[in-house]
Amino acid sequence: ISNSPGSDALSFEDFINALVGKIVKFISYIGHPFNDTGRKATFDLLDYGHKGELDIEDLRYLNTQFRYGFQDEQLVEIIHAVAGYGFETIPWDRFNRYILRKIEKRRMLK
Repeated sequence: ISNSPGSDALSFEDFINALVGKIVKFISYIGHPFNDTGRKATFDLLDYGHKGELDIEDLRYLNTQFRYGFQDEQLVEIIHAVAGYGFETIPWDRFNRYILRKIEKRRMLK
């Protein structure tokens, strides 16, 4: 992952967009991504430890299941991108707000 223009590495924004695209597609399989119920069902499924928040262990599990191959530092960047800098977990409200923003952005691009 890189933030450098002209780099062959995947930019952080591209990575987040790809991940969100997979999450939105995944949400549509188990619940509607455009309502709270569908997003909450997805959040609960991703929260495999049933802690009420997504932590580094949840992201490691997803990383393994989806075979992304990301390092822990990159997973921490995801937490910060979704929840905000300084957060160590992704609470439901931050997850929901982040997905809503991404869905709205996709709607505007269509």
